[in-house]
Amino acid sequence: MYGAEMKKIEMFFLLCSAVLFLCGCGEMQRLEKPKPVCVSGLSKSQAMAIAEEVLGQMHFVVAKADVERGILKSRPLPGAQFFEFWRDDVSGDYQTAESNIHTTRRIVELKMFEQGQKVCIACDVKVERLSISELDIENRRHGEHGFEKFSDRQSSSKANLELKGLAGSNKEWIPLGGDSRLEGLILRRLEARIGNH
Repeated sequence: MYGAEMKKIEMFFLLCSAVLFLCGCGEMQRLEKPKPVCVSGLSKSQAMAIAEEVLGQMHFVVAKADVERGILKSRPLPGAQFFEFWRDDVSGDYQTAESNIHTTRRIVELKMFEQGQKVCIACDVKVERLSISELDIENRRHGEHGFEKFSDRQSSSKANLELKGLAGSNKEWIPLGGDSRLEGLILRRLEARIGNH
């Protein structure tokens, strides 16, 4: 009995150590922002269609596509978890650990512009983390059971509906900056796809 409890404690300690190792004690390493990809023999509308295809393959859904202004913007995509091995929108140890510990999301914005005889594509990825206030967490944790203890079932469910309606107002997405690794990956895929065009 004692040996089984010690094994559980050891496994818990090893798991905590692994998470701390992945997260690190310092800040995320800042990489240099990748340069835009410039290609000749391609129109802005063709570049937009290829960019939309590449983002779709990476599970991003396009929210806005303006060919005249050369802007393609995705909807927020929640960060991949460790078991979603087929996804590659989260790369690097820090980003992977953060995505598995917190609720994060990424928004991709591609800008197409003409430079001489070439069309250039610049990539900007914004990362955000979900923040829920302590009041909201406490309401979610104790709200449903607390009302059932002191009232009958019918008034309890009405109170829970009101509580759930208030809960959404205590959430916000905190901007964490850019993701140079993902920007580089998207631009490399665009360049490869345009090369095969």
